[in-house]
Amino acid sequence: MATTKITAPSSIGASTSDRVRLSFVDEDRQIVKVELSRPSKLNSLDMAMFEAIAATASKLQNDRSIRAVILCGEGRAFCTGLDVVREYVVFYV
Repeated sequence: MATTKITAPSSIGASTSDRVRLSFVDEDRQIVKVELSRPSKLNSLDMAMFEAIAATASKLQNDRSIRAVILCGEGRAFCTGLDVVREYVVFYV
């Protein structure tokens, strides 16, 4: 099974952002691969990643032709968790 980028129109449309990539895995377009794409930070979750995941889930949830979703991470890690350095630093006084 070769992964192919979404190029033809479909009910979910093309979805590639700087944080999440979406592609079909099979010719029948029933298996979708959702790939977290922030390998330099080991796919840690920042606000942009949360928003991209939510937007992708919204696109996929109503497409009844989708039979499976594969969630993976680009690079050497799936996801290291919340990116506390970038977005969520809390200062205590």
